[in-house]
Amino acid sequence: LYRVDLNSPPIGAIRTMDQLIATLKRKAAATPVEEWVVGWGYDDTLLAESRHPTRDDLDRVSTRHPVWIVHISGHLAVANSRALEMAGVTRTTQQPRGGRIRVEALPGEPNGVCEEAARSLVSRHIPAYTAEQRQAAIRQAQASYLAKGVTTTVIAGASLQTLQDLDAAVASSTLRLRISALLAPSLDGIAPALRAPPERIHVTGVKLLQDGSIQGYTGFLGAPYYRQPEGKQDYR
Repeated sequence: LYRVDLNSPPIGAIRTMDQLIATLKRKAAATPVEEWVVGWGYDDTLLAESRHPTRDDLDRVSTRHPVWIVHISGHLAVANSRALEMAGVTRTTQQPRGGRIRVEALPGEPNGVCEEAARSLVSRHIPAYTAEQRQAAIRQAQASYLAKGVTTTVIAGASLQTLQDLDAAVASSTLRLRISALLAPSLDGIAPALRAPPERIHVTGVKLLQDGSIQGYTGFLGAPYYRQPEGKQDYR
């Protein structure tokens, strides 16, 4: 409902960098200046260029809107120059623990790609969705599941906000799915916040994050990746 779909076939339609930029441009044209344009689902390995977009690519979308797009793995994302500026990310920004701000070889400026923990340096500046928007998203997602005959789904790494939103959907008789929720490992005191009937929402475990993403080349392997990332040799 709120993010630009940047998936490649067979999920979406994005095959090239130009198509990705054009799709984001349409969203920017319908978005007030200085408001965020957010996309989701791009896959560098399925683009004709076989690379991640950079800040320069996203600056072609807009230099007046902050632009932020998330990799299909969820482990990487890319910001344009305006988003980096709003987040205060520069060539002097320290690399965060558990993440990496990719930089250009020369002159060492951030190229816009943020890996793992580095994503939060930018994403924390994106305004949260309202309660009404989150309830609309639940209804839309549920309709998609039910239309395909899916009646039970898993949320891996559910936040307290997510559980409260689902709880509100139950209270309003909106939620018809059954939910199996794995909690984000940082959460405490979940049980008092969850009033939903047990037949609707089950807290079934905790999601533990031990390493990076194979899909995003941030996972550590004992042997080099079979398909090497751009510009790398024996990368593992």
